[in-house]
Amino acid sequence: MTRLTTDPRRCVACRACQLWCSFSHGALTHPSRARLDIQQPPDTDVHFHPDCDECGMCARVCPTGAIESAPEARGEDS
Repeated sequence: MTRLTTDPRRCVACRACQLWCSFSHGALTHPSRARLDIQQPPDTDVHFHPDCDECGMCARVCPTGAIESAPEARGEDS
C-alpha cells in the first residue's frame, strides 16, 4: 500500500493530476471526475477525496513533485 503526500508550495495548479486521475478511474479526462481537488493560487493546496485509493497516478504525472507516493509504514499491530 502507498501513502500520498503533498507539498502545496510546489504545486503550480496545472491539473495534470486531476486529468490523469479522472482518466485512470473512469476513462474521462475532466477535473470534476478526479478523486482530488486543487485549490487555485494564491492559496494553492491539494485535497484528496474520501474515495481516493492512493493508486499514485497523480504522483507519477505531477511535473513539479508536489504530490509524492511512498510505501506506507507498517505499524506494530499489522
